[in-house]
Amino acid sequence: MFTYILRKLMYMPFILLGVVALTFMLFTVSTKPEALATIQLGEKASARSKYEWLATKGYVEFTERGREKLSKMEKQQIPARGTMLFNASILADLASERDYLKSEIDALAGEDPEDKDVKARLARLDLRRHKNEVESRAAIANARQTYLIEKAGQANLDAVAKVDDLGARKAAAQEALDKAKAAGGDTAALGKAARDAAADHEAALKEHEAALALVSRVKSESEKITRVEDIEPDLDYTNIFRQFVNYTADLLRLDFGDTRQGRAVTEVLWSGAGPSLALLLPAFLLSELIALFFGLLAAMYRKSSMDHTIVISSIVLMSLNGIAIIIAGQKFLASDWNYFPISGYSTGFGATRYLILPALLYVLLSFGEHVRFNRIIMLDEVGQDYVRTARSKGLNENQVLFKHVLRNSLIPLITRWAVAIPTLYTGSLILESFFGIPGLGYLTVDAIANSDGNVIRAIVVIGAVSFMLANLLSDVLYAVVDPRVRLG
Repeated sequence: MFTYILRKLMYMPFILLGVVALTFMLFTVSTKPEALATIQLGEKASARSKYEWLATKGYVEFTERGREKLSKMEKQQIPARGTMLFNASILADLASERDYLKSEIDALAGEDPEDKDVKARLARLDLRRHKNEVESRAAIANARQTYLIEKAGQANLDAVAKVDDLGARKAAAQEALDKAKAAGGDTAALGKAARDAAADHEAALKEHEAALALVSRVKSESEKITRVEDIEPDLDYTNIFRQFVNYTADLLRLDFGDTRQGRAVTEVLWSGAGPSLALLLPAFLLSELIALFFGLLAAMYRKSSMDHTIVISSIVLMSLNGIAIIIAGQKFLASDWNYFPISGYSTGFGATRYLILPALLYVLLSFGEHVRFNRIIMLDEVGQDYVRTARSKGLNENQVLFKHVLRNSLIPLITRWAVAIPTLYTGSLILESFFGIPGLGYLTVDAIANSDGNVIRAIVVIGAVSFMLANLLSDVLYAVVDPRVRLG
């Protein structure tokens, strides 16, 4: 047994790597990095915030020239600037515009000559308009830079003029003080003139210091403006292998990123796993026990009225629409008769009253399919030679069914149960949405509606890994139920 399990475990890393590679291609390779950043941060996010997020996730990195500039910024050899990632966003916009124009050219190649002529002229007009927009933006940027530099120069001239004016005021005040002393008349008038002159002198000094500070600040801003091109670092995309390594490392750390609301995806999944398991685990067990009982009952009394009743009931329930059954259950059992709450959820044991009706509806929805499957499996086993041998030994019908038929029917049943295990984690999308249960199914619907890629990716990855582990468990259970599997 141990050797059999060990042999199965040897395949696990390769299967897990395949699952990770598949989800990487689905959620990363098939989407541009800028689109991933937009999905994560929203449409209104700035270009800088998007590229900073991409840099933290390993999608972009600084080139050699960019790293050199970044090092100078950290050492304060050149001033840092808030738009240090602006060039990268402009390049991305130009690349998308280039791709759009190439697609338009390819589309024109397949048009009729007359339509092609008209569309070519329209394309040239559109290209000219786009070129004018780019030139206008450049002209506006140059004009703004020139304006700021001129403003700095004008501020310098104004400051110098203000200093000269303050000097003249100081000289006039000193002259008035000298005249008052020369007159030697009224002592009170002389004191007042001295105080006025001192106040004017102090105010002049303060205004002089403020003017010098303004000149220094404007000069510094002017130097920054003239060196914009020298402080813009370059960015480039990381290679696909490094992106895959970063992606795998995040998965191993269970780091699925954040939701669009800023919460950690792992925290959101953990909060949703409890309600899903509280609903589906007892509902699944009850459904399987009921289906197993009626499947055995139909096999025991095959071709009887009981068998026909079970088969007809199964077909009727399989034919009914699941959403219609849920709506009918909510209307009659919850809304009209008030046996259960219509929707909602509570923590702890208070959640029981909210889970009874969804669990019963789950049993009803799965009854037809599961009973039909179990009946077919049981009937197939009843016709085997070992059953006739058991009966010839004098065993009663219950011993034949439960000791021999049921045990040999477990292999296909284990397969179906293994497939159902991941659904216990991912939850029931319809039931949780209708009854407002904040489980993983409800979170999945909400994530799809809000285009929350990180939540969707996490649920897909965990569902795939759960399915893989369930298959491993089913292989082990095969060996427990049927020793012939170990020999194979």
